[in-house]
Amino acid sequence: MGHNDQLNFEYYDKGDYLIADSGEVKERDVSYSPSAKCHNIVMVSNDAYSNPGGVVKGVGGDCYNPAIVQEFLDDNLFEFVEAEISNWQRIENTSNTGERRGTNFEYITLTNPLKWRRTILFPSKEYFIVLDYLNNSNQRLIYNTFHLTSFNSLGTQIFENKTDIIVNSTQAPTHRINVTSKNSIGVDMRTYFKDITGSGDVAIYLNGNLIDTVKVSSGNHFVRGINDSYMVIGINNVTFNTTDNISFTVDYTRLYDVGIVNGSLEIEGSYVNWTYQTIQEEVNIANGSELKWNTTNINNQKIQMHLYSIPESEISVERYWTRIGGYDQDSNIDHPLIRFKLNT
Repeated sequence: MGHNDQLNFEYYDKGDYLIADSGEVKERDVSYSPSAKCHNIVMVSNDAYSNPGGVVKGVGGDCYNPAIVQEFLDDNLFEFVEAEISNWQRIENTSNTGERRGTNFEYITLTNPLKWRRTILFPSKEYFIVLDYLNNSNQRLIYNTFHLTSFNSLGTQIFENKTDIIVNSTQAPTHRINVTSKNSIGVDMRTYFKDITGSGDVAIYLNGNLIDTVKVSSGNHFVRGINDSYMVIGINNVTFNTTDNISFTVDYTRLYDVGIVNGSLEIEGSYVNWTYQTIQEEVNIANGSELKWNTTNINNQKIQMHLYSIPESEISVERYWTRIGGYDQDSNIDHPLIRFKLNT
């Protein structure tokens, strides 16, 4: 129940996966990407000034906001489905980018609950229409999210060192990691701490460049959006340095040479160079209604998908991760996450 994907949809057409579910990332996010923002859904805030969050499905065996299918039709010429959450009471407690904070149990109870009904129409199987009805009784932020993807992609490469190293105030050990090639798009890092005695912080360096300072705790630690120039082809040194009264073991260090979906994006007639954005950085682009997603399917056929959103809204782009085309580690790649944002 802790996976917040109520009323999510995906879209496959023209031999390609054009709107994807990003909630099954297995490698670059050990929490299984349960946040609503990883899906193609509606997010709302409690008022006009707080952060928007998605539907909290539930915890354990308890479903807080059930989504019930009302009507559907599957025909050769026309398909549709309609489902609704009749009493939407709880949203995620989120940061500004819509990422869920803490655990499944951190949620906000809406002062004025909503009804959300989503209808998806597929006339003649040539285009689709998504109708979202919200019986909104007070001013709030309303975001509609879309994850643009393709099977045509450059895969993520993974390089690692699994040798245990002990870190304390008297020694700053290094994991040496051999990188054989580079995509030159971006770098993430994942490391694992265990056998901790004492408490304190550790500074992490990549080839002498400080990339993060974290409080030491057991488990996985991620560093996102590392400057690509810090990683080189050849031997890379990841060094851990602490001056605090603490001792711990680094179980492994893994560098991700990030891959990416091959596609170009236009918003309101202007090209958006989303590939140069830092991961998880949301950028407001324009006020409008239209975007175009251009890609090529695996049969080398060009595809252009148009998305129109009414009423006109602020459109933003965030570079985010997804898993597409399989469960291999290299399928965990970046793509553009679109938000159509209303304050109404």
